[in-house]
Amino acid sequence: MVVELLTPVAGWALGKTADTVWTLATDQVQTKLQRTDVERAIKAGLAAVREWEQPLGLPELLFQACDDKQKRQFLEQVFANAGVVEQLQRPLMGKGEPDVVLLQKYFEQVASDTGTELTADSLQQWLAIFSRTYFEKTALFIKYELARQRYLKQLVNWYDDVKFLGISVAGQEDTKSEKLLQIFVMPDVKQRKDWFPKLSKLTLLREQISQYYSLYKTNQRSSADNPTSLSDEELEMAFEFYKPKKSSTNRQELLLDEQKQMAEFLSRSGKTSAASQVLQQPKSSRCVLLGAPGSGKTTLMSYFAVAAATVETSAHLGLASEHLPILVRIRDWVRSSHTNLLDYVRWFATDKLAVKDLPSGFFEHWLEAGKALILLDGLDEVASEARRDEVVHQIECFLHYEQHQQNPAIITSRPAGYKQAYFPTKEFSYYDLLPFDQSKIDEFIENWYENRFRDREESQRRQQTLKQALLQRDRIQVLAKNPLLLTIIALIHRYEAYLPRDRHQLYNRAVETLLTNWDVNKDLDYQWPLEYLKRDAVRRMMERLAYWIHNYGNSGDAEGGTLIDREELIHQLSAFIAQETGIKRYQATEEAKRFLEYIRHRTGLLNEQGQDCYAFVHKTFQEYLCAQEIKYRADEEYDEALILNPIREHLHEPHWEEVLLLLIAQQPKKRVAKIMQQILDQPTPYEHWLHRNVFFAGACLAENAELIDNALIDHILDRLVKLVVVESPVISSQLKQQSTKCLRNLGETSFQTSALQRLEAQSNQMNPVRFQEFRFALGQKTAAIASLISLLSDDDSNIRGSAA
Repeated sequence: MVVELLTPVAGWALGKTADTVWTLATDQVQTKLQRTDVERAIKAGLAAVREWEQPLGLPELLFQACDDKQKRQFLEQVFANAGVVEQLQRPLMGKGEPDVVLLQKYFEQVASDTGTELTADSLQQWLAIFSRTYFEKTALFIKYELARQRYLKQLVNWYDDVKFLGISVAGQEDTKSEKLLQIFVMPDVKQRKDWFPKLSKLTLLREQISQYYSLYKTNQRSSADNPTSLSDEELEMAFEFYKPKKSSTNRQELLLDEQKQMAEFLSRSGKTSAASQVLQQPKSSRCVLLGAPGSGKTTLMSYFAVAAATVETSAHLGLASEHLPILVRIRDWVRSSHTNLLDYVRWFATDKLAVKDLPSGFFEHWLEAGKALILLDGLDEVASEARRDEVVHQIECFLHYEQHQQNPAIITSRPAGYKQAYFPTKEFSYYDLLPFDQSKIDEFIENWYENRFRDREESQRRQQTLKQALLQRDRIQVLAKNPLLLTIIALIHRYEAYLPRDRHQLYNRAVETLLTNWDVNKDLDYQWPLEYLKRDAVRRMMERLAYWIHNYGNSGDAEGGTLIDREELIHQLSAFIAQETGIKRYQATEEAKRFLEYIRHRTGLLNEQGQDCYAFVHKTFQEYLCAQEIKYRADEEYDEALILNPIREHLHEPHWEEVLLLLIAQQPKKRVAKIMQQILDQPTPYEHWLHRNVFFAGACLAENAELIDNALIDHILDRLVKLVVVESPVISSQLKQQSTKCLRNLGETSFQTSALQRLEAQSNQMNPVRFQEFRFALGQKTAAIASLISLLSDDDSNIRGSAA
């Protein structure tokens, strides 16, 4: 009864009293208790009194001849009494239990002032039960708070060190690490529209959608015809996405068509926000965060845990400082012997984090108070679909447990392997983790080097050289949008003070990291799962797969690899394995399945991207490995026709441009001249007007191809310079821009001096500011800046403005 009476005034009577008790106590002594714990202790004391009163008769109850309003007024005044507050402070100050005799005096005094009739025989017992329970709870809560501080300290020690053991960089020490809070860059997220997660469901209904589409467009449909629960507006978008565009029934062709449509949809702009905002949105107390491999899901969850454990940063997450972060790597939990999630959390804290003397009921205390931040990372890393369903059920039970429902929770997964049915949109918000934009790439680089070098000038120099290297190379800049790949790039640059000028060398480092070295650090006890293929054969398989996949054609996705059906992938892979090892086809098929599981779970290169379909994590790797396969075949068979034929067949096809550039950049000197001549002689339509052959030849020079034929070099450079300086109605501004880009990209190559000499010879025909831009890009930075400064006083205001 007492607790019920206090409910209408709890925000004042209990909240204000708890706040006063806690504040006054902390003014006099450094208490280890949270303000909310004082309130919980008072409530626990009142609950104990209620339980004691239940079997009593009316004459024995504390309150008899007063109505509910009088009881509320009495309790409000009692818990506002200075003497009562002073007694409630005693446990917080290490002075023992509240004095029951004094409490009785204050109760009787308030009863006299308000005319409230109390049962004298019950008052002392009532107060003794309340005082004892309040004291026990405050003592227990103090013990919990001390344990919380130990736990948070160990948690920060565990997750704040970012190790790079799995990344192969010459000269790196394996013990090197960085502090997460110092180098972390908050990514952006995009909230999914309610209809978007239903696409996976609609995929299964594609045939019905196709039939329903024609009826929908002619208004010949009823609600009974609708195979979905979507609204008309949602159906309009779904129809646009799913309406048949091909007559083929081949799953791979349909998959490729679907990827093109998906790329078109995802390219549409949408509202984005910082990932930290997911904890501050109305529905964000529970959310699912979906992100591609290497997009930073695990790092983000580590940051949330460390930031919530650190007073200075917890406020940025919109969390009170007393929140307890509970971070679970789902893969580690599933591998452990603990079926119950809470049992695993306790085991991890005591065994891995080495938190000493963790009291019983510690995690339950914070969960029941709604003061835990639940972070569940990597649902997709549960390999078996059946086991994943079990894990989802266990998570749901844990989150829906009545006393855990007030705690915010974030669950991460790759989109592949995730089912919309796992966590309903009515309770969970859905977010996609977005790639880094230019500002976040710059922020990462700044944090990276400011944390690494005490010498500010050296730090600034390193930052500028890396930023410049990325800006000058579009395809590497695209890679840098992926946080994992940006980290690899930054590590290479940090330990070698530069990025390899040749892209294929940088891509080779990244591939080695993702295929082998990254895997090594995941599990020291991991046993090689393949029966016939050795580790050094994995890369060859990936090169062959990349070539085979790339030949399917353009997917319309500028960054993602081409989607391939799982059955078709296993069929082709088993043929490669049988050829490589000489085993029977049925054995190769089983080995192909094991290989695919290994690649899916142990590397970051080829990943499951949807239901029973796979793709390279980034199109760049598909292109690079495809080029490597062509190169391998030509070198193995000593047949340069295997190089020349793909160039002849695919020149000026956007889908093959990067493959050919990477292939030509790795050819020996004697072969490059023949290749370049073939490019220039290619019978390209409208070449006289479009100059595509010479532009591609210029792109090859920018890749630092080993061309030593001076006549060919002169021919290419002369044509590019002419397009820049000659004014003619047949040379459009787009052609001038393209030629300018080709020439500026020759910086740091063996051709930059020759290009600059030709430009200098024609400088009188160029805008003076444009010429200084060329000088800056082609190795004369200091002189170019000096000249630009001098142009600030030019008589021509346009030149002054351009120079500025």
